[in-house]
Amino acid sequence: MPLVVAMMYEITNKDSFWRPYLDLLPETLDTPMFWNDDDLELLEGTSTLSHLGKEDAETIFTEQIVPFMKLHPTHFDLKVHNMALYHRVASVIMAYSFSEDDDEDDDDEDDDEEEDCCDGDANNECCSQKRQKRMEKIAMVPLADMLDHKTGCNNARLFYGKTTLAMSCIEPCAAGHELYNTYGDLSNSELLRKYGFIDDVNEHNSVDIPVEMLEERFESCSFMEEAMEALEEIGCWLPEFHIPADALPPQELEASIALLFQSPKQVRALRALDDEDEIRSFLATLVNKCRRKVSETLLAFGQKRAEEYTTTREEDEERLKESDLTHRQKMALRVRIGERTILHNYISHLKERLETTPPDQETKEPAPAHKNKKARKH
Repeated sequence: MPLVVAMMYEITNKDSFWRPYLDLLPETLDTPMFWNDDDLELLEGTSTLSHLGKEDAETIFTEQIVPFMKLHPTHFDLKVHNMALYHRVASVIMAYSFSEDDDEDDDDEDDDEEEDCCDGDANNECCSQKRQKRMEKIAMVPLADMLDHKTGCNNARLFYGKTTLAMSCIEPCAAGHELYNTYGDLSNSELLRKYGFIDDVNEHNSVDIPVEMLEERFESCSFMEEAMEALEEIGCWLPEFHIPADALPPQELEASIALLFQSPKQVRALRALDDEDEIRSFLATLVNKCRRKVSETLLAFGQKRAEEYTTTREEDEERLKESDLTHRQKMALRVRIGERTILHNYISHLKERLETTPPDQETKEPAPAHKNKKARKH
């Protein structure tokens, strides 16, 4: 938030020290945050739309930024420093900012201030502290943001010294070869949401299965709370599970389903393990023990997720051939087609798996929970 407020002030200050740089920043962006309702309908069912977060962003503006600006009327005018400017500045920061990563091996150019590790868990103090620490390190860096993104082509990185910043190659680059500082290995859905563009070919496309599907499927499980905590401790219970481009079911989702088909005894056995190899072996055993039920549940999730789109993949592919499409329509269709292709392959894979999967060893459905016991929401 401090950088957003500072940018809102500087960008409207004609005498700003940063004026030459600020004048180079785009006046308009093509991220879905700025799309009208008709354009947004094209993203119905996609991860782009479910992650947009426009209402949350506007709540931050009205509840945090506006009160601050009212305390400093000599610097801010609410008619000028309004919601529209806020959205523009926040989107520019998302697209052009950098941050000093704690992990020296992380080559990603940096993202927005409210991002992924803590999505849906605003009450988690640890996540809040991590988010705040990351926000404090975000900065706009003139010249460094001149390098373009191209998925899979990252060959330069911004390095932080004690008193200097240096954009340096991280691999040999021949004369005339373009330098790229990419946003990371992101799906087209995320590229569109954060930065307003997509790659025509993107091997990092994915589809999300929200954890709410898992919670609804096992809402009657008497040991849901205990199982969720155990799975969270080992990094398997996630706000959403990503189906990658190869369309294979996420291992974390398989493990979570398998454990919820077991008993409190198995949950306690999992929590008693410390060694990572032992944990992996234990979970693999559970998955194999009820492989058919796990596969049926995974298939049901994929089919339910596919129903969220308002069109079929074939319809989208036909429409993409039309000559009068806008740039936004083309991007939205490509995002939808990419996600639907993964879901199609995912569903086909699970149907094939079920054809060769024998009946499970005898397992019982989880005992019903007491009526007053509810699963924790994320």
